[in-house]
Amino acid sequence: MIAAKEKKNQQIVATSSLADIAFLLLIFFLIGATIDADKGIPIMLPGAVQKNVSPKNVYTVQINAFGEVGINGTSINMEMLGRQAEKIQRKNDKAIFSIRADENANYQTYITVLDQLKMAGVKRISITQS
Repeated sequence: MIAAKEKKNQQIVATSSLADIAFLLLIFFLIGATIDADKGIPIMLPGAVQKNVSPKNVYTVQINAFGEVGINGTSINMEMLGRQAEKIQRKNDKAIFSIRADENANYQTYITVLDQLKMAGVKRISITQS
């Protein structure tokens, strides 16, 4: 008799709306969350400035599809690029280094050239299209 009374006093929890609540919370967090997108390498680009640049102040750094680097048509070792850029800047304080890469050039080589020029203290770098 006692066992029968205990069964009658048990309370039932309604679980029919738990799935609805879970989906509403899921939608809320999906809408509220921000998704980080790859933005690439941040480069500050200067505004358009019209200046007359003397061709003797422009030194073209070429990168071909095989990863070979040259300055004004002369092939140069990647390790020597920074030293050569320092020498050029000592001789000509108005030197501008124009990087021109082949469309099939390795991106890592391009970044290495930029790093070498930056470590050499080059302030004027131009990126041109082949």
